[in-house]
Amino acid sequence: MRYGVVFFGLDRQLVRVTLHGKIHLRDRGSRLSFDVVVEVSRKGASGPYLYWLWECKDYTRPIQANEIEEFYSKIEQVGRDRTKGPLIYT
Repeated sequence: MRYGVVFFGLDRQLVRVTLHGKIHLRDRGSRLSFDVVVEVSRKGASGPYLYWLWECKDYTRPIQANEIEEFYSKIEQVGRDRTKGPLIYT
């Protein structure tokens, strides 16, 4: 039996990580951009079942509530039930 490489407990061949990635939204006919996009698929599936979307901010000021709300809105547009999204900032 051969074991594959594991990424956070997942088969690495089923995980795709993209820096400055974009996700196409069929409903809107447009794309949303994120600093890091992690897509997790199942074997034989036509698309990902989970998106892990990262936003990274390097501010010299406190982050504003509207920036958090904008990120949350983007996550909901991708799919609230299949999306996780940490917001990282200094």
